[in-house]
Amino acid sequence: MASDVSSMLRNQVAERASAKEKASILQAELDTRTRRLETKKNELQSLLEKELDRRSNDWSLKLEKYQIEQHTLRERARELE
Repeated sequence: MASDVSSMLRNQVAERASAKEKASILQAELDTRTRRLETKKNELQSLLEKELDRRSNDWSLKLEKYQIEQHTLRERARELE
């Protein structure tokens, strides 16, 4: 009987050690995936910010162009009066 109990306890200890090792491996995999996702997120965020800046600059240039054109047309309209 004592031998059976001892054997059961050894098996439980071995199972716990195995479970801890598996949990450690899974945690390492999760950490690696998390780092990869963070890196990808940062890359995408940087690309989106650059694209937003580019589009903002494009619209600013278009606005400036139309404001100059508007000013020119108003001057011509005054000359025609």
